[in-house]
Amino acid sequence: MDKKTSLNGLLEYDPFPGKKKVLTLYYTLNEELFKEEYFENEREDIFFDLKNASYGYQFDWINSINPGLFEDIIRHLSFHRVFQEMANEFLGKINKKSNRRNVVHLRIENDSIQHYSKMCKMTEAEFLKIAEEKYISLIQKHLSREEEIILLSYSTQNGVIDFLKKNNYSYHFIEKDRSKGREWNAILDLHIALACNNTFIGVWNPQKLSGSTFSYIISQKLSKEVKKAMLDLDFIQNDEIIYH
Repeated sequence: MDKKTSLNGLLEYDPFPGKKKVLTLYYTLNEELFKEEYFENEREDIFFDLKNASYGYQFDWINSINPGLFEDIIRHLSFHRVFQEMANEFLGKINKKSNRRNVVHLRIENDSIQHYSKMCKMTEAEFLKIAEEKYISLIQKHLSREEEIILLSYSTQNGVIDFLKKNNYSYHFIEKDRSKGREWNAILDLHIALACNNTFIGVWNPQKLSGSTFSYIISQKLSKEVKKAMLDLDFIQNDEIIYH
């Protein structure tokens, strides 16, 4: 607001003659009410800058402000059409043995093993072995050799893939373009994952809201008809969590 603007002029009368006026601005973000006050001052313009507003930057978890709104945003989140086009091209090249498509988020890359082995107080080799055995157990329990399996992972040489190959499962994964960066490849994997119409095996604990946020986003965007079988890598020995 221009510094020459008369607040009395806006009201067309002076509610408090001889007193300096205060312009109070109320606004809401994520259903939280905030207030900014601007005192009558002929030396400076009144400028409301959202980048420097008093609410500041606040980092919170997915259930801290408005879980329903957050989940709705996740479910409707969309990206550039090039990702869907590339996903369709990859999916179109799969020789279908079945109309049932399963997706496995194989979270056994080096950074994951380093992190979760410390959480579980194991060596990296011990944790990797148990994680591979857990994935294999879930595949045997929930998936069929007659169904398509799409793997989402940066790890393409591991015991799980060896098991799938040895036992004649129909599995597929897209080669990663490492020059594009991890986030770009994750967005492409996300679009591929949405082809899942049977069972999704991921890494997420819906009760504790912990695990892989990538698995969480996939689970939110998939149909309720898709079965979710989730590992909790913080407690690798526990049974999987099943929900739709």
